[in-house]
Amino acid sequence: MNIFGGRPGVSAGVLAVIATLAAFFFVKAVAFALLAGAAVLLIMLVTLCACGYIKPYRLFASAFVMIIFCTALLRGSVFFERKLPIADNFAGEDRYIHATVTERRGAADYFAVFVLRLHSIDGEEYEEKAILNCEYNSGFQVGYEIVLRGAAVTSLAAYPEDEVYDLLSEGIVLSIVSENENDSAVLSKNNFSFADKCRSLNLLCSAKLKNSIKGDGGKLAAAMLLGDKSAIPSYVYRDFSRSGLSHYLAVSGLHVSIITGVVSFILLNLRIKHSYRNLLLALFAFDYLRLLGFPISAVRAVVMLLAVFAAYTAGDVSDSLNSLGIAASVILAVSPSAVF
Repeated sequence: MNIFGGRPGVSAGVLAVIATLAAFFFVKAVAFALLAGAAVLLIMLVTLCACGYIKPYRLFASAFVMIIFCTALLRGSVFFERKLPIADNFAGEDRYIHATVTERRGAADYFAVFVLRLHSIDGEEYEEKAILNCEYNSGFQVGYEIVLRGAAVTSLAAYPEDEVYDLLSEGIVLSIVSENENDSAVLSKNNFSFADKCRSLNLLCSAKLKNSIKGDGGKLAAAMLLGDKSAIPSYVYRDFSRSGLSHYLAVSGLHVSIITGVVSFILLNLRIKHSYRNLLLALFAFDYLRLLGFPISAVRAVVMLLAVFAAYTAGDVSDSLNSLGIAASVILAVSPSAVF
């Protein structure tokens, strides 16, 4: 009996997507019915293995798939049922927000947009991400621990549908509006988390790169190498879009493959053994991912790359679809909102 075929990674990835979407669109009863069905199937597979109808390695592969499915289902249920309704619970004016700025999205003379890591709303602790719209040009920077008095909390429903999914894919679950600069205060300027430090290092490297390569070339280099697209002019976006090359501006598999390929070539010329070379490449890929700030497209590429390295190290042939499925299952198990 060929349970899940020879590609358990593909099965795990597909079922992880199904489980996460089920947690979002279906009621809790349906999600738990799917969970119970997965448990029953796993028990049946153990029974079949004990009776000799399937081989042990098939059982292990099937157990891996079922565990990924259940993890994605449970993680998705927790996220979509407990974290998304936060905005509805606190909708309205005069909210007291305690948060840390993790990203500066944009600013003009009369507004500024930031991404926040929440600490509390009206004294109740929350560790979620929010988008902050200031109706003034605020001087907040990454790492600033701030408080907002009289802030308005709303859901993401006011945004266009495609933008809502983009925000959810980043784990941003609500929107905050601050109308008066006098109602905000900075508690600390150095409240950096690990992700904030990575972001700061990324911005520093990006600034040095743009200073070294002047003009639009430096801005494009910063976008393609470090994922910093903040300085790219609108006409460059337009030209890339018209030529069908917009995906080059987002760090993904193409960029990761080229960069790791260059490093691999250097290590090959240094005559480093195959197994050690793969280990060094894996460490480099993870450090590069950390520098980028763990964007989904780059995470997918690096997980697939690690799966390829693992196959080569084990003397097996890599399978791109299997690697893609493993990447999808890992990403959704960690961050269910990435399904969007």
